[in-house]
Amino acid sequence: MRYSGNIRKNLEHLKIHFNEDAVVVLTTRDVPIQLKFVASLGKTFNYCTAINDCSAIDTFICMNKVVMGCSNYNDKYHTKREFSILQRQMESGTLKDESPTEAQLYISELMSQAFQFLKKNKEVIVISSDKGGKVVIMERKDYVEKMNGYLNENIAVGNYQRINDETLPSIRSKIEICYAETISLVNPFLLADGVISNPLTLDPYIIPLLYGGPKIHKKNAPMRPIVASTDMIGTFLSGWLLEKLQLIAARLSKYNVPNSKQLVTDLKDFVLEPDHVNCSFGYVSMFTNVDVTVTISVVSEFYSVVAETTSVPLDVFVICLEFFIQHATYFMFNGNIFKQVKGLAMGNRLAQVLAEIRTNYALHNALKDVGADVMSLMYKYVDDIFTSIHKDHIDTVVERVSKDVGMELTVTREDSNSEVEFLDCVFRRNQDSTVSHRWFKKSYSSLSILNFHSYHPVVMKKNVILELIRNAFEVTSPEFMNDTELLLRDILHRSSYPEALTNGYIKPFTSFKMPKDLDYSHRYVSCPYFKPSYERIKSTIYNRKLNVKLAPKPFSNNRRILFSRIKDIRDASSIKNSVFKICCNDCPFAYVCTTKNFDIQRTFQRIVIDDKSVCGQHVLKFPDHSMDKEVIVIKTFHNKFDTEQSRYFTKQIEMLQGKRIMLE
Repeated sequence: MRYSGNIRKNLEHLKIHFNEDAVVVLTTRDVPIQLKFVASLGKTFNYCTAINDCSAIDTFICMNKVVMGCSNYNDKYHTKREFSILQRQMESGTLKDESPTEAQLYISELMSQAFQFLKKNKEVIVISSDKGGKVVIMERKDYVEKMNGYLNENIAVGNYQRINDETLPSIRSKIEICYAETISLVNPFLLADGVISNPLTLDPYIIPLLYGGPKIHKKNAPMRPIVASTDMIGTFLSGWLLEKLQLIAARLSKYNVPNSKQLVTDLKDFVLEPDHVNCSFGYVSMFTNVDVTVTISVVSEFYSVVAETTSVPLDVFVICLEFFIQHATYFMFNGNIFKQVKGLAMGNRLAQVLAEIRTNYALHNALKDVGADVMSLMYKYVDDIFTSIHKDHIDTVVERVSKDVGMELTVTREDSNSEVEFLDCVFRRNQDSTVSHRWFKKSYSSLSILNFHSYHPVVMKKNVILELIRNAFEVTSPEFMNDTELLLRDILHRSSYPEALTNGYIKPFTSFKMPKDLDYSHRYVSCPYFKPSYERIKSTIYNRKLNVKLAPKPFSNNRRILFSRIKDIRDASSIKNSVFKICCNDCPFAYVCTTKNFDIQRTFQRIVIDDKSVCGQHVLKFPDHSMDKEVIVIKTFHNKFDTEQSRYFTKQIEMLQGKRIMLE
């Protein structure tokens, strides 16, 4: 069906809401409405597209995970048999999806037009904001300029150091040697504890990449830097350290609150002291300003908590910790290498728990002599604090906490309505000194959820809505129920949900008849949403009564193709968790391989010289032939397990031979 040139009227006719508040344009360039609209749908939106080779591999991995989750031979046999039929249908292309709706077709048309604009204007990038779920459209040069400005500021104050006298190979070698020395110390104790059955072996070091998200809630939209440290090196060891550090964090979590629901429950019958004022504190650049040396000393002081669960001595534990937060702290941006010499990098797996330990310890020391007449309540969530302090002692308490933790604090006191914000609630001090609360969204929020026209199953949209509504009403006092209902309706309207459907979801809550809790007891398996395969897999799970539920996700190309790749592309020598192809320089021979314990470079070197491998046999048979060292990367996975699962689908992988896929 053809539509007029007025896009806004077409969207209105098809009952598609254009949530313009979900998009922030930071370029003076004329950005077409098509791009703004498609960007407003966000990363979770799933477009109507036929299944492709990459999503096919992800689907096969999903099926294999379901099979592995079967608890008995009978279920495993029949499940595997049904999935093999589905797999053959996917390979042959006989599996067809149902026709998309008119709205979905029109969205796809606008998406194509948006891509055409981005193709012609390559300097325009589409990225996610730091907070609030909004999408930012800006110039790449402005993004790079803001990131360079951030780096230069931190170099000037001594947080970062630019590396000019070392090369990436030399840094990689140095970190790998340091890691080898570290695991040689900790291996005997982990083996004795039974934590590992075989000694930890050397991992390849992948230098993390720096990227940023614009802080649209601040003036001039500075960047929030994130160092992508996932799978950097020593994944198992860092996970073990995290588990042990959480024991210390729990011991120091006197003021911690897991969510606003717990806080609301605690304040149900609470009465504030006379002349006390509700305030919220926030640490300024908390991660960067964490004193790592002091934090390690705190860990040492409370190591007895960890020592009860492991035979690893304190000195070895500290060496392991120092490896991740003092030695392996290099990162790259725009081709340049930097090192974090102060604080912790946001993105480091251990950063949050260490920041928790440091700030909680400081709070405990700073407030241990403060009586209830000065401070009547204190709650902390990461770097945000909610407290009630006597009006004459606010500055004194802030100064004591700031001095003890070594960080600057921002303070927000009650406004003219006696209200203060914390987490997703606004807390009001009533005239009788009780505390009321209402759910809210911050001004920089996109005020949207998974769009109604997204090609996701209805049950998933229903669960998203129910969870949103449930949380909103559970943290809202009775006198604010109408305000919460209006905000919820606005969010659902901005996400194109029909009014009748919205009424059906909200009514049970407003009548105080809470629906049953959502079921979280099952094991969830990620699955690309392509309705024919999704429904078949779900049907098999239901018929076999397997304790598994599918977690649908958009196709990888739909989710990422609009959003610009702002990370540097790593060279193939440092990529792991990948499927890649090796080709012969002298004949049509090609071999598809997956990385197992090493990165692509070392995997390539091993299989070429191994006379038992397919490549090694080819070289032996044809001594005058040589393998092309420029491997073709077919697909990368998020973890080692999925890479291993892909080995079961060689035939599907071979379908991808010759196709290059951009890497994240």
